Amino acid sequence: MMQIVDVYAKALLESGISDKALTDACTVLEACPMLWEMLCNPTVAKKEKQNVIKRIFGEEITSFLQVLCDNGKMQLLFAIQKAYHDLLRQKQNIGTATVYCTIIPEQSQKDAIAQMLCKLEHKKEFILHWQEDKTLLGGICIQCGNKQYDRSVRNSLNLLRKNLVQGVKA
Repeated sequence: MMQIVDVYAKALLESGISDKALTDACTVLEACPMLWEMLCNPTVAKKEKQNVIKRIFGEEITSFLQVLCDNGKMQLLFAIQKAYHDLLRQKQNIGTATVYCTIIPEQSQKDAIAQMLCKLEHKKEFILHWQEDKTLLGGICIQCGNKQYDRSVRNSLNLLRKNLVQGVKA
C-alpha cells in the first residue's frame, strides 16, 4: 500500500502542483465528509465524480484528483499528502523530528535543539514536534527518522542498572 502512495506522491511533486493547492483540496475534503465519502465511494460513477471535482476544486489540482478517483485510489489522498510533504521537505533539505520531554522548553532551548539537529543530520532546517512524556523523568529523547537520540534520565538509569548487573555477574 505504501508503495502506491509513494508513487502518487512522487508524481504529484514532479507535476509541479503546489503544496497550497494540495493543502486546500485536503482542507475542503476534511471539512465536508459527505463530499469525501462520495468521492471515495466505488458505486458512484466516475463521470459524476469528475464533474463534482471540476466544480469544486481549483484547476491546478483537478486532474490529479480525477486520476485518483478514476483509479479508485481517492481514499489514499491524505496518505499521499503526508508522503508528498515528506518528499518536499527532503528536496528542500528540511528535517523533521519528534522531541519528547518532561516539560516543553522555552523558545531559546527549542532553537538550540533545532540547531544541534541541523548539524548532526546535515539539514538546513528542522521542524520539531514537541510531546510531553513524564516517564522520561528528565532530559529529552529525540526521534529523528529511524534514529533516536536519548538523553533522558530514564535512559541513564537503565544504562546504570545494566552496567551494575553486568558488574555483579562478572
